[in-house]
Amino acid sequence: MVDDNDLIVFQSDANLSYPPTPALFQFSDTKGYKSNCAVVMFDPDGADSIAKVPPALGQLTDAAFWKSYAAEMTSANTDPPPEQFIAVTQAFAIATRMLGDVGPDPFAQADVDANYASWGGGKWADLLSTCAQMTSTAVSSTAPHYAARYWQLNLMVRMALKAYPPS
Repeated sequence: MVDDNDLIVFQSDANLSYPPTPALFQFSDTKGYKSNCAVVMFDPDGADSIAKVPPALGQLTDAAFWKSYAAEMTSANTDPPPEQFIAVTQAFAIATRMLGDVGPDPFAQADVDANYASWGGGKWADLLSTCAQMTSTAVSSTAPHYAARYWQLNLMVRMALKAYPPS
């Protein structure tokens, strides 16, 4: 791993008999705002499992995926904090995006703004419902089966980040 000045900040050593010191990283957006620090983690035993996630998601029907997602993320029994909701939803979006081309962003900004105003940082279940409705009308029925799922997840993350920006 290298930093912004092309200096090596982390280099693995196969001869270590103990875990290496973790490296921290941050991302910057186009305006220069930095993300929260995160730790670089890599479990070689889990690498094979991670590679199996996108194909497994691709095999799920939309009904099965959203039923499971809603049960874990938006049911009355679960109320994850914004950071967890955003992280899990973004992870699903990224894994779904790895299935293939999803086309250009189908949402008009005016529609996003209007629907955000009606949700306004409310319940996660309401966000799920709002984004599902928007996606059903915005994504073509001829798009790959995973495209609507990706864009709905992406839209949920965008709206959640607007309501709960990183500090």
